[in-house]
Amino acid sequence: MKEDNRGLTLIELIVTVAIGMVFSGVILTFIAGASKSYRYTSGGAQSQIDMQDALDQLEGYMVNANLSVYYTKGINKASTPGEKVANDSDIDAPLIQSKTLFGGIQGEDGIKNYYSIIWDADKETLYYYPQLLKQSGDTGTGGENGTKEVLAENVTQFAVDIHHASDQHTVRFKLVTKVNGREIEKTETVTLRNDVVIAAPGKEGTQE
Repeated sequence: MKEDNRGLTLIELIVTVAIGMVFSGVILTFIAGASKSYRYTSGGAQSQIDMQDALDQLEGYMVNANLSVYYTKGINKASTPGEKVANDSDIDAPLIQSKTLFGGIQGEDGIKNYYSIIWDADKETLYYYPQLLKQSGDTGTGGENGTKEVLAENVTQFAVDIHHASDQHTVRFKLVTKVNGREIEKTETVTLRNDVVIAAPGKEGTQE
């Protein structure tokens, strides 16, 4: 009677299992890499969408300003702003700190309304505060009115150039966002529809 040697020997079994483990490792590595690549790509795509949305909103708020614009260091929600940014611009060398951009609109009724756009550097979030100061004639009410709106999150850098707001009717914005390790930067120029001066809220007659 002949012996049946068609079964796997112990060595063959070990080799087969080892090969299977190698292939499993390769597959798992491929899946993990594909998943990471997908998160990176999708995160970047979403970041671009969010950034463009924020820039569109910034344009919407700024384009109708007809009184003044003012750019300061720090978070300023009061009617008396803090220290202004030198030369009214830090777009070429962005300051790594929170900043506030003010805008003023005067309605047909003569009432002046001021809003602020604030970048909180610690929270990496860009906010819009409506009706910061409402002024009629020489009287005004300071303080934060209305509900703040989040314009964008994951904003690692925010810079503005209002240097030519008066003479060329332009305001430039720079945004940098970072999502899932992917950094995206974009600069956009807004053309103002109306004449404005560079001055603190309510101080248009004494602009610097």
